[in-house]
Order: sequence, then structure tokens, then C-alpha cells
Amino acid sequence: ALEESAKVLENLLHQNPGLAPGWVALGVAQARMHREDDAIASFQKAVTLSPSDGYARKNLGAILARNEKLADAIEHLRKAIEILQHDSQAWLNFGMALEQSDEGSQADLAYQKVLRLDPNGEIGKLAEEGLTRIAASSFRKQNAGIRPDAMSYCLGALQRFHEMPRAEVQKITFEAAMLGSRGLDVNDPAE
Repeated sequence: ALEESAKVLENLLHQNPGLAPGWVALGVAQARMHREDDAIASFQKAVTLSPSDGYARKNLGAILARNEKLADAIEHLRKAIEILQHDSQAWLNFGMALEQSDEGSQADLAYQKVLRLDPNGEIGKLAEEGLTRIAASSFRKQNAGIRPDAMSYCLGALQRFHEMPRAEVQKITFEAAMLGSRGLDVNDPAE
């Protein structure tokens, strides 16, 4: 069905090459058929014909990011979110491209925007996963050396434990071990 659709779109665009939405549709079909280079060319044609087409830019940025052409991807996605300010998929694509480029703080902001636009949807869940990856990566990078805040916290805990009865310390230690065995969500301050 995709191949037939692509052929129909190719014939249409052969007769009417100035139809930007047709190039976007063809690019989507080509991307779904894993014809990445053809899809990129179709999306680029759509952007050339209609630079303010946010959907063309969103799709072009996403496929460029998948093909690790991150600088170009980010440029198109940045323009897409300017045009499609309330499109959670565009913001997610932007966040993912930024994350791939090791621009975690900017990706974090993009993912936060997705959560405001789609707090309970599938796209929102993908943004939450991105935030978790960024937090975990940031935490690992920060732990390359000794963190004074962590040392101070541990010292304070040891001083409190020293003043507590042994049974109370054992109870707290067991509770902490149980929490740690299930894992902690670093993005949830309540945990």
C-alpha cells in the first residue's frame, strides 16, 4: 500500500512539482519504506517550496536526526517549533536531537515543554524517558569526582546514626536498602 501511495504521489508531483504538501506526503511514505535518502530529498524540496511549512521542517528534522545529521536536524526542528508551538511531537523531536548532540540542558527544556503539552499521552511518556536519561547521564558525569554536597549529606547522616539506638539504625538501613533495590526515579523529588 505504501509503494502504491508513493507512486501515486510521484505521478502527482511530476505533473505539479510545486505542491509542498505533496512532497511532505511523499517523504513520509518514503521514510516508512526505509528509503531515507529519498525521504530527505522530498522533505528538502517541500521546505524549499514552503519555508514556513512546520510539518515539512518537523519531518525533515526528525529524519536528519535519525541519520545523525544533528546540526541540520536541530536547525529545522528549531524552526518547526517556532511555527508549530503547540505540537508536542515537534518538541519531542527537538528534545531528542538536542539530547543526541549532548545538549542536555536544552533537551531538558524541550522535554519539559512536551510534558506541559501532553502530560498523560504517549509523547509525554517518551519525554519523561528522555528526562530520566538526561538526569542519569548528568548524575554520572557529576559523580566523576567527589561532590561536596553529597559528602556533607553523608557526614550528617553518619552523625545522626551515631546518636541513634542500633535497632533504629538497622530499621532505617533496611528501609533504604528496600528503596534502593526497586530503584529511585531521579526526576521525582518526593522519592
